[in-house]
Amino acid sequence: MKTHKQDTLQPFSKEGMIISDAPSLGEWKALYDAAIEFRNLAPWQWMYDDALFAIEDPDTGQIGYCSVMGALGEFHGLAVFPGEAGWRSLHRLMQDNELSSAAEEERVYGQFALIASFVCLIT
Repeated sequence: MKTHKQDTLQPFSKEGMIISDAPSLGEWKALYDAAIEFRNLAPWQWMYDDALFAIEDPDTGQIGYCSVMGALGEFHGLAVFPGEAGWRSLHRLMQDNELSSAAEEERVYGQFALIASFVCLIT
């Protein structure tokens, strides 16, 4: 466990997501570099959001269920639904055809996912 000047972070698991330590500057850089590579790959040009795949965290063994978003050109991104809770959230999202505003709100805000989005900001 890493000790920080201001605090010490304790590992915990909530809803299948394992959090152990705050990322280092090098880990943040690696994450941003991977995100840029993913954006440049532009898989939304050849994948649809219902073409799911899974990845395994080599450190924890946790499975992340992934969906590439953006084939319609409105939004580009990657959603990773971690662990069993993520799988349940993804399944609910894919199977729910309820049209009410409450159901739509639950679909949008009730997801158990990590989402990287790529947008073009015009200033």
